[in-house]
Amino acid sequence: MRAPSPTPAAPPPPAASQEPVVVSPTPAAAPPAAEEIPPKADRPAEPEEEKVANDSKAEAPVFPDVPLVEGSLPEDAVAVVILGGPGSGKGTLAEKLVAKYGLHHLSSGDLLRAEVASGSELGKVCADVMKQGGLVPDIVGCNMLKNAMISSGKKAFLLDGFPRSMGQATTFEAEVMSFDFCV
Repeated sequence: MRAPSPTPAAPPPPAASQEPVVVSPTPAAAPPAAEEIPPKADRPAEPEEEKVANDSKAEAPVFPDVPLVEGSLPEDAVAVVILGGPGSGKGTLAEKLVAKYGLHHLSSGDLLRAEVASGSELGKVCADVMKQGGLVPDIVGCNMLKNAMISSGKKAFLLDGFPRSMGQATTFEAEVMSFDFCV
């Protein structure tokens, strides 16, 4: 029978010239409680907001209203969006979905370029904003899409290049319709 192995000896105490090292795990910081987060008005402005607010020469362009077409979308209309970065295959997937399910493909970029090419007052303002690298207001893009959807007479849509922001998504859902599928 074997004798039980001796328990390992404790490490020797640090030499006088060495400081003892104490390692203790740092507890994960808990997220602040909702009441600890100041309301947006009390928080410092975000960089883009500061840039606009501090630039006294910059005036926001005035966008004319998008004239809405007569009619409405069918109650059973369907909106599909594809999200992904550049080169992720959104275009290829869009082609396959359109072919397989008969979706009506709408490109927000194409709609915007067509409005600019029309020479309308709205198109001119959009062109100026785009030349400066800006974005048209969410409601403008949403109303352009809504017009194209109603005018098409279709009820199943694949939206290309839209939404690009949470603001666009929430405006579209509030003003046009809910998204049914997101790929």
